[in-house]
Amino acid sequence: MLDNATIDARGRYMTVDDGFGSSVSGFYRLNIPIQIKKRTFPFVEAFAARDFWGWGNVSELGGGAGTRQVLSKHTALTAMYGYSVLFAGEDRIKRHFVKGGVSVFFR
Repeated sequence: MLDNATIDARGRYMTVDDGFGSSVSGFYRLNIPIQIKKRTFPFVEAFAARDFWGWGNVSELGGGAGTRQVLSKHTALTAMYGYSVLFAGEDRIKRHFVKGGVSVFFR
C-alpha cells in the first residue's frame, strides 16, 4: 500500500509530500453567477494531471469548491476546499486540501 512513505520512482526515492510534477495537466473552473456576500462569488473546479517522465505511472484526479472575493477591478482573494486522488499503479492516495490565494486580472 502506497502512503506518505518513500517510493521508488525510476531509481529515485520520493515521498508524496515532495509533490507531483505532472507532464500534462488541466483544469476547468465554473464561476457561479450568484453573489453570496458583498462582492463574493462561488465556483466549482475539476482538474486532472498525468506524469509520463518524472514519477512514472502516476496520475491525479480531483475537484473542489470555493469562493472568490473581488477586492478591486484587477484583484481578488480566492479560497477553496478540494479532494484529490493520486493513482500510482494499483495504489490510491486520497487527500483533502484547502488552498487560498490572490488573483490578479489583466484586461
